[in-house]
Amino acid sequence: MNNTNRLLIKDLQELHNLFNASDKGRSNQAASPQSNRKAGLIRKRIPQPVLNHFDRMMLRGKKPIASVRHAVCGACHLQIPKSHILQMHKSGELNVCDNCGTFIFLED
Repeated sequence: MNNTNRLLIKDLQELHNLFNASDKGRSNQAASPQSNRKAGLIRKRIPQPVLNHFDRMMLRGKKPIASVRHAVCGACHLQIPKSHILQMHKSGELNVCDNCGTFIFLED
């Protein structure tokens, strides 16, 4: 996996974590200005098509990014075809789960 893809995955995970942190324990409160600022900076680094898909998943209440372990999606917990796993190994790019639409990546 190249460095650009690693950074994209890290940014998506961090953005997801910021949204989760603002949701927990703050049912009626807005996220802190510092969290909003950090999320804004991260969002600027993510390509627009990826960000659009991420936002759609978040609006639907679904997990937008998950790792693949033992050929199983970390979001829907369904098996991913071996051909898809092999393609992920070769390309090293961020992919989308065929079952749930979540961004998936192979852990190192």
